[in-house]
Amino acid sequence: MFDLDFLHKLREYEILQAIKYMAPGAYVLEIGGGTGAQARILSDLGVRVTSIDLESSNYKNNLVFPVIEYDGDTIPFLDGTFDIVFSSNTLEHVTDPVKLHHECRRVLKPQGMFIHIVPTASWRFWTSLAYYPARVMGLISRTRKTSESEVPYDHHAKESQLPLGMFARFGWLLPPRHGEKGNVFSEGFLFRRSEWTKYMVKHGYHIIKQESIGLFYTGELLLGKRLGIPARRILAHFLGSSCFLFRMK
Repeated sequence: MFDLDFLHKLREYEILQAIKYMAPGAYVLEIGGGTGAQARILSDLGVRVTSIDLESSNYKNNLVFPVIEYDGDTIPFLDGTFDIVFSSNTLEHVTDPVKLHHECRRVLKPQGMFIHIVPTASWRFWTSLAYYPARVMGLISRTRKTSESEVPYDHHAKESQLPLGMFARFGWLLPPRHGEKGNVFSEGFLFRRSEWTKYMVKHGYHIIKQESIGLFYTGELLLGKRLGIPARRILAHFLGSSCFLFRMK
């Protein structure tokens, strides 16, 4: 089970790092809006924002801000509409990155900016370790009533994608991959800062700045609110930040 209230707290911290690079009055397109939590924060702080996500989004029934559904192929806006294209923990889930980044460039104004937040290799490592206690806790949670802020979200739905024969029958023994490429092991490589830098350059971006978000958490959200944001900021110094922020032209 995912506690959406806690997930929103994490996303709030991340968006407050990104908004430092958004000029007042800028028109922002958010790709992969989820519940719309980050778009709502941007709107509350005076940023004009439009959020879009796939019709198949796991969060479509838990919206806190309007999120426009689109087909994942063509962004439904005219050329040069936006000042900033923003995404958070989305790029690793894209099945056709060439098409997506072409569309992002198309709808961005000539002097516009891209801000993308992506997961790190540290996040992948600690999420893999947290997978096993999370499964035990998941079994326990099925015996109690779900609170209003928790939603049944099968974030382990992907297969491990490992060519290991017998493991096809026992896929639950290994953590699943998170994104759309590789497997749980190769993601430890693909989510490195150097690999994300190559990815951005490959898709036509000029990197202005890259930085760590400075917050530690895992994809399993273990301990949740019991381990607050201040403690997670401290842990990031020792265990690694869970996300990078890339600011680009």
